Amino acid sequence: MDKKGQIFDLTKEWIVWIVKAIVFFVVASMIIIIVNIPLSSEFKTDGLRHSLLRQHLIYDENCLAYNNERTYPGIVDINKFTLANLEKCFSTQNYGAQLILSTDKSSIIKLNEKLNKFEFCFDKKNFYCSNTTYYVLVKENDIEKQGILNIAILNLK
Repeated sequence: MDKKGQIFDLTKEWIVWIVKAIVFFVVASMIIIIVNIPLSSEFKTDGLRHSLLRQHLIYDENCLAYNNERTYPGIVDINKFTLANLEKCFSTQNYGAQLILSTDKSSIIKLNEKLNKFEFCFDKKNFYCSNTTYYVLVKENDIEKQGILNIAILNLK
């Protein structure tokens, strides 16, 4: 072979090795990224849990929902808005709740006294809290009134 042929073969080998090196680094980088993604991600489920607890309070016939042969979600039975009934319905040790039902007058019920010693949402580093307001109908003595139900839920992080 002459010198031009040797240079061409040498250049061709270098190009092949450069392409192989680039492919190797891309594949190695992808593997490192894929392996580290689950280790660095954190799942925060407190918001979902609070939402499920609020829906349980409002829509369950054993909690606040009015029941007359069938359950009427969104209609609060005023006779079920008692501390004893809501303590049976909301029986979690890790969550505190404050329910405020406003119609002509306001009623406040605090659940889980251990966590209700704290003012809601004051320390966001140690607590996760949510506060949601619902427009509901309140059934009292076969009369339906418009009302506002505010549910604040708090748990330790």
